[in-house]
Formats: sequence, structure tokens, C-alpha cells
Amino acid sequence: MIHLLAACGADIARADRRCSLKVNVMGISVSISKGMDILSEVAKRTMEFQKLNFVEYLKYYAVSALLAFAGVLVALIPAAIMFFVVLSSVAVGPIAIVGAILLVIVMLAIMLAGSVFSTSAMFASIRFAMNNGQKEKYLQNRDYKPSLGYVIFYGLVMLAAYVIFLGVPMFLMFGSLLTPIFAGQYSDAAAGMMVGGMMLGYLLFFVGIFAFIIFLYAFQLAFVYGIYEIAADGLAPVAALKRSYALLKANFWETLVLLVGLFAIGNVAGMALNIVLLPLILISVFFPPFLVVAIPLLFVLSIAVEAALAPIAIFFWQKIRTSPAA
Repeated sequence: MIHLLAACGADIARADRRCSLKVNVMGISVSISKGMDILSEVAKRTMEFQKLNFVEYLKYYAVSALLAFAGVLVALIPAAIMFFVVLSSVAVGPIAIVGAILLVIVMLAIMLAGSVFSTSAMFASIRFAMNNGQKEKYLQNRDYKPSLGYVIFYGLVMLAAYVIFLGVPMFLMFGSLLTPIFAGQYSDAAAGMMVGGMMLGYLLFFVGIFAFIIFLYAFQLAFVYGIYEIAADGLAPVAALKRSYALLKANFWETLVLLVGLFAIGNVAGMALNIVLLPLILISVFFPPFLVVAIPLLFVLSIAVEAALAPIAIFFWQKIRTSPAA
């Protein structure tokens, strides 16, 4: 009797597992179908939006890109001065070191300012799409603080990831070369520690590359809706990350459909862009002065493709944000 009850219990457990698996598969199928419906809807909305607003929307993206480029370009001035000070005999010793540090700080401050202004223009472009073409200023006071927080937060996260996954292994690789010096003699033990440290560093470096890639994609996935949340409500980066992750968790398979769809559409757009760019490249090879025309045109075409596709993700986020499931 006990064996019979046990067998019945095992059968019920297996049936429950099969039922649970079937329910999960059905749930995923429903979510994917929902994501495809939303993607189709927002793609149509994007085409309608771009018919009336593409030129204006492209201006937002061009301003954002130009501000970022200007920040980098201006930052080259203190960078050039720094190399001149360090490599020439204009300043030596502590004066050169202090001067180089100050110039690095100035360079980073300029790049930060360019990124903040660029992100502020991007926030305005997001609200422009959210509000169906209601025009906003490219740069607004309301955006500077959220932009600064976003740029610093993203930069610190990426810096921490570089240090942890790549910096530590590189430190082991190159630091191991100094082992004989710190040991005070070139003994067999010091040489063994040097070789062992380098081998461990190489191993951790290759592992770190894969770990960094996984972390990068995981973070970007968790923060996929974060920039829209900041643009809409001026949230702090951590609060935006939490809200983005909550949306992702509630709409994971729908978001996956969005990302796959954007990847496919982006590839098609990229192929079309390459077809257009090929004649420009060939002309530039045989007639280098044409680069004066080709480079700005390449810039505009690249920005145009990015601007054309951007509202898809914005409208998708708006849709799931108002969904009861989210």
C-alpha cells in the first residue's frame, strides 16, 4: 500500500512538473506574441511619426552628436599641451607632473561637459518623440543635472568593470615582471613567481574579457529603458536602473522581441547604407579631395539611420510602461 501511494505521488509530481512546464511554455509564447504585436504597432507609429517629424528629429540627433564631437575635439587642446609639457624640456620634475595632472583634469572636465550637453540634447529628442512631435529646446536646465548623473554613473560602472575584469589581470601580467626587482635578486624563486604571475594574469585576462562582455550586455539589458525614464521624469541613475529592471522583468520576452527586431531592422538599414556608401568610398580612394564632401555626408547618413530607428524603442517603452502587466 505504501509503495502504491509513493508511486501515485511520484506520478502526480511528474504530472505537475509537465503541467508547470507547459504553462511556462505557453506563457513565453503569449509574451513573444504580445511583443511582436507591440513591435508591429510601434513600427507603424514610427513611420507615421517620421513622415511629419523626421527632419526635426534628425536635428536633435545631429546636435547631440556634434556636441559630443566638439567636447572631444576641444579636449585635444589640453591633451596636446600636456604631451608637449611632458615630452619637452619646458618643464621638468614636480612642475611637469603637477602641470600634466592639471591638464588631464581640464581635459576630462571638457569631455564631461561635452557628454552632458550631448545627453541633454538626447533627452530632448526622447521627449520630442514621446509627445508626438511637440518641439522642445535642444538644451534645457532641467536636463543638465540628470545628464550629469547619467554620464558619471555610466562612466563609473564601465570604469569599475574595466578595472575588475581587465585591469587586475593586466596588473598581474605586467606587475609580475617587477618581481625580481622587489625580491632584491634574480633568484630562481623570483623568476618562478614572475612566470607564474604572468601565466595567471594571462589566464585571468582571457577569462576577464568574456566576463566583461557578459557584464556589459547584462548591464545594458537591465538599463535598456533607463535613459527613457531619466528623460521622462528626471530620475537619478540608480532609480532609473531599478525602474528599467522592473519593466524588463515584467516584459522580458517582449523586450527580447524588441531587441531582435531592432537588430534585424538595423542590419537591413546597415546593408542599405553600405550600398550608398560604397560609391563614396571608391570616389574618395581615387580622388582624395572628395573626402571634404564624403566625411560630412557619411556623418549625416549614419546619424539619419540611427534617428530613423530610435523612435521604435521609445514607443515600445511607452507601450509597456502603461501596460497593466508592467
